[in-house]
Amino acid sequence: MTITLAVQALTQGEVVAFPTDTVYGLGCDSASADAVTRLYSLKRRPPDKALPLLVLRDWLPGMGLQLSDSARRAINAFWPGPLTLVLPIDAPDSVPTVAVREPNHPVALELLRAWGHPLASSSANLSGRGECLSAEEVLRQLPELAGRVLPGGPPPSGAASTILDLASDPWRLLREGTLSEARIGAALETADD
Repeated sequence: MTITLAVQALTQGEVVAFPTDTVYGLGCDSASADAVTRLYSLKRRPPDKALPLLVLRDWLPGMGLQLSDSARRAINAFWPGPLTLVLPIDAPDSVPTVAVREPNHPVALELLRAWGHPLASSSANLSGRGECLSAEEVLRQLPELAGRVLPGGPPPSGAASTILDLASDPWRLLREGTLSEARIGAALETADD
């Protein structure tokens, strides 16, 4: 599959798989309820588990997110990279927070630039099963994605992203992945000095 074909599939409400800097991921049009439902169904993921958005940092000002000084410091220190940020949303009648990440992988970044919008995303595996580190592993777990997997070799880290909740005060680490709590804390504290 090429980037052009991946964008066509996304436009048609399909789910595509692609390498990121952590593990292989799934993505779909975040603005399409049908596409998001399709991603949940494909993964067999419980619908009460929210999907993070893959973004480019330039898109954040137009997304209605509250970007605190801590959020800006975390973005400057670790994006693009394996850090997912949970941020409050500045919009009435919406969910209170959203998780966002800018991946540091050329294929994922090229797809985001070509698509031009946030992608609802999750790891490319069946819910509860191990993450996939190759296109072949993705197709073994999710054969329905045949023809909709972007190649790109094994992800550099092979570990999940770290999830940092900046909607709470003080910030909380929800999942330690590639980046440790100590490293994040040190970066945020150093930036305060």
